[in-house]
Amino acid sequence: MKPEFHASRTFDYGPLPPRWWMLAVGIVALLLTGLFGLTMVHRRAFLCVRAEPGGGTCRIVSETPWTATVENSIDVSAVREVRWRDTSSPKGGKKGETVLILASGHEIRVATGPQPASRAAYERIQSFFNNPGQATLAERVAPTPWLWLGALAMLVAGLALLFVFARTVTSFRIELEDGGGRLRIRASRHGVPGRWRELETGGLRGLVVETSSFIPWHAKSSSTPIPTARLLLKLPGNRTVPLTPGFHENPAATVGLKDELGSALGLWHEPDVPTVESSRTPDDGPLPADPYADVDAQLAVASQPERFSWKVHGKRMLLLGGVLVVGSLAFLLVSTYLTGETGRLTVRCEHRCRFGATECLPGGGWSSPLKPGAYTLEVWNPAVPGNWQSILVEVRDGETTHFICRPR
Repeated sequence: MKPEFHASRTFDYGPLPPRWWMLAVGIVALLLTGLFGLTMVHRRAFLCVRAEPGGGTCRIVSETPWTATVENSIDVSAVREVRWRDTSSPKGGKKGETVLILASGHEIRVATGPQPASRAAYERIQSFFNNPGQATLAERVAPTPWLWLGALAMLVAGLALLFVFARTVTSFRIELEDGGGRLRIRASRHGVPGRWRELETGGLRGLVVETSSFIPWHAKSSSTPIPTARLLLKLPGNRTVPLTPGFHENPAATVGLKDELGSALGLWHEPDVPTVESSRTPDDGPLPADPYADVDAQLAVASQPERFSWKVHGKRMLLLGGVLVVGSLAFLLVSTYLTGETGRLTVRCEHRCRFGATECLPGGGWSSPLKPGAYTLEVWNPAVPGNWQSILVEVRDGETTHFICRPR
């Protein structure tokens, strides 16, 4: 059983710079994952119920796990024809949609999505309208597996960045045992102390500062490298044990720790301060020189703060601005799909016109995002009963519908 550890001296190493960018990017990745997840659970469904041959109702429903909103409702008998339309493009891939041709001549698009799933949905919809004996039909457009894989990859990346940030060491505490036989070290991560790790100092021959440097990935290759260092214990047999695992961006603190710990372990003496009464005698031998004085001087120079450079820091500012712009655009895109308002209706009024609570006078107009579907606009027409003529306008997904409001 090891004897109890009694600390005689304590050394604090730090603070070390935390990786705040990992925290920021990790949180943004998780937020985007949540937004995309909400988008992907949003589905559009085409539901039909035929109560009796020749009758029935079809509804276009916007579904989420919590709500279901009816966007449009039509009679089965009002559908004159079911068509298939190929909407493939070089950028968007192979896609298709089912188009319902109503007796009024208007078109309603349903079951839009990638092929061959959209083609199979078209065949089922056509079979329903061709077979009066079929009672129900339910077609739902779900997101492609690639979107789920992308959201999963973003989730894993965000969690990995947060894990690395949480594991980043921000300070060390080193305690030397009374008598100098052992020392123990404890790392703290963002103020949370970890476990103690004990090391034997018997036969210790020296302390070595191992230096390194790196250039950030977002900086130019000609930029000034950032110096790093770590402290090693030199043991018999040319063995070395890292006292501070990993290289840290605080070389000056590493040098200071080496000086203090080396003096406490008796590896070398601190320089004497000349006083009136000195305990040293002329017969005392010279103090042993620190074999790492040159390394200390180089680290002290390299650890000086770098001056502001527009070529380096300006690039970082532009990179940060680009990340904010991309994040804002992604948020707008996701919020658009969350609301389902992926179409737009632009109205130019040549006569008095109204749409819901909005009324437009001749010469005016408006434009607003709407969910895909058929909408009813009313135009002033004294020739019809009630003086308001209803006109059906279809808003398509991802398109802008232009409508001139005048009597038909």
